[in-house]
Amino acid sequence: MRYSIMLQLVVVTTLIMVGSGAFFAWLQNRPKSDPFEGNSGNEAVLSLVLSDSNP
Repeated sequence: MRYSIMLQLVVVTTLIMVGSGAFFAWLQNRPKSDPFEGNSGNEAVLSLVLSDSNP
């Protein structure tokens, strides 16, 4: 019984680590299709948000 619990913990930990690694690899390698690319990307998004809140 102890070994099955230990095996479950190892499998769950391994799956979490592999899943996290795959997620971060995807984040770094995803295509850049953002229309607000460039140095002022965050400023452009912020200006849109602010302009929508002040009609």
